[in-house]
Amino acid sequence: MKRERRLIMAVWLVALLGCGLWLYRNLSVSTDLTVFLPPSSTPVQRLLVNQLREGPATRLILIALDGAGDRALARASTELAGRLKQSGLFSFVHNGDMHDAGKERQFIFNHRYLLSPAVAPERFSVDGLRSALRKSLELLSSPAGVLIRSTVTADPTGELRAVARLIVPEGGPARRHGVWFSADKARALLIAETRAPGFDVEGQRLAIDAIENAFASIRPKGARIELAGPGVFASQARTTIEGEAWRLSAVAAVLVIAILFAAYRSIVPVVTSMLPVATGLTEAVTVVALAFGTVHGITLAFGATLIGVTVDYPSYLFAQTGDGERLESTLARVGPTLKLAVLTTVFGALAMALSSFAGLAQLGLLMITGATAAGVTARFVLPVILPSGLHLRTAKLTPYVPAVPDLLRRVAAVIAAALVVAGLGVAWWGRDRLWNDDLASLSPVPEAAKARDRVLREELGAPDVRYVLVARGVNRESALRASESAAALLERGVE
Repeated sequence: MKRERRLIMAVWLVALLGCGLWLYRNLSVSTDLTVFLPPSSTPVQRLLVNQLREGPATRLILIALDGAGDRALARASTELAGRLKQSGLFSFVHNGDMHDAGKERQFIFNHRYLLSPAVAPERFSVDGLRSALRKSLELLSSPAGVLIRSTVTADPTGELRAVARLIVPEGGPARRHGVWFSADKARALLIAETRAPGFDVEGQRLAIDAIENAFASIRPKGARIELAGPGVFASQARTTIEGEAWRLSAVAAVLVIAILFAAYRSIVPVVTSMLPVATGLTEAVTVVALAFGTVHGITLAFGATLIGVTVDYPSYLFAQTGDGERLESTLARVGPTLKLAVLTTVFGALAMALSSFAGLAQLGLLMITGATAAGVTARFVLPVILPSGLHLRTAKLTPYVPAVPDLLRRVAAVIAAALVVAGLGVAWWGRDRLWNDDLASLSPVPEAAKARDRVLREELGAPDVRYVLVARGVNRESALRASESAAALLERGVE
C-alpha cells in the first residue's frame, strides 16, 4: 500500500513539475483574433486570412515624432531611419528622404517599362516621342527639373514619372527638410515594415523595442514618439490580456480561499483544496499549448473559471465527511458523485473542443483537460497527501448570515421578481441588438489607439487594412489585367 502511495505521489509531482517547467520555458501567448474566424474553405477566404495574419499591411508600423522643433525632428527622423535599417528587423524603412532610396529607385528605373501603366505602341511613335520630350523640357525649366535631369536621355518617354505617380499618390505626407511631416508640420513621420509576420507577436515586440530604444538614444529635448499599426496593437493586446488573466486569476483565488477558510476554519483543507486547482490549470494550459503551438490570451483569461469549477472536487470529500468518518470511507461513498461531476464538465465542454473555430476549440480543450486533471488529483492524490486518520469538520455558514425579518424577506422577493421582469423586458425590447457579432469587440485595444492609427494612416497615405480587393483570373496575366481594370474603374470613381 505504501509503495502504491509513493508511486501516485511520484507520478503527480513529475507531471506537475514537468508541465510547470515546460510552460516557463515555452509558453507563447497569442492575440491573433483570426482563430475565432470560421475555417477558410475557399481560395478567397484563405487569401483574406493570410493577409490578416502576415500580409504586408499587417507588418507596417507607423511612427510619428513630435514635441520638438521641425529641424530637430527632421534630424531625429533621419537618424532613426538609419538605425532601424541597420537593426536587421525591418525589410523596409522610409521617412521620405529620396537620397536614401537609391536601391528602390534603381529597381523602378530598371523595370519602368514593365511597371508603367502608360506604355502603349503609340507612345513610341514620332508624335508620341515628341509629346513626351516636350513635357520633359517643360519640367526641366521648372523647380522639378533637378529630379529628372539625370534620367531624360535614358527615359525619353517619361515612364519613370508615370510609375512615380502610382507610388506617390496625391494626398500623401508633406515634406519638410527633406523628410515626411504631417500637414500641420508638427510631426515627423516614418513608416517601417517588419520582417516578422503580423501574427508573430514576439517578433513585433522586438521590432517595437528596437524603435523605442533607437529613439531613446537620439531623442531631442522634449520630443516624443508615437507608434501605431497592427503589430503595435497585437503587442499591446498581449500585454493587456496577460495582465488581466493574472489579475482575474488572483482575485478569483483570493475569494475562493476566503470562502473555503470560512467554511473549514482550518488551513489544511484550504491548502489541499487548491492542489487540484493548480494541477488542473497547469496541465490544461500545457496541453493546449502543445496541441495548438500557442495559447490565445482569451483562453488564458478563461482559465480563471477553472478555479470555481475544480475547487468543488475536494469539497465533495471534505464537506461530506461525517462525524467520526475517515477520509477513505468518505471517498468510497462520494466517489461516484465526484466522477459524475468531472464527466458533466468534460462532456459539457466537448462541443467547444470539437468546434471548427480554433479559438473555441482551445477553450473546450482547456476545460476538458483541467477538469480531468483536477478530478484525478482529488480522487487519487489528496488521500495520499492527507493523514489517514484525518477528520475534517465543516463549519456551518449560517452563523455568518444575520437573521432577516419576515417582512424584509418578502420585500426582497418582490424586488427580485421585479428585477427579473424588468430584465426580460429590456432583453425583449433590445432583442435586435442582444447579440454582438463584431469580432473587434474581443479586442482590448483602446479607442484612443485606434484613432491614432487612423490619423497616422491618413497623414502617411498608408493602406487602409480594413478593406481587401481581390482580382482573380485563370492565370497570373489575366489576374493582373483584371487588377488594372479595377484600378482604372476605382480611379474614375475617386475623381
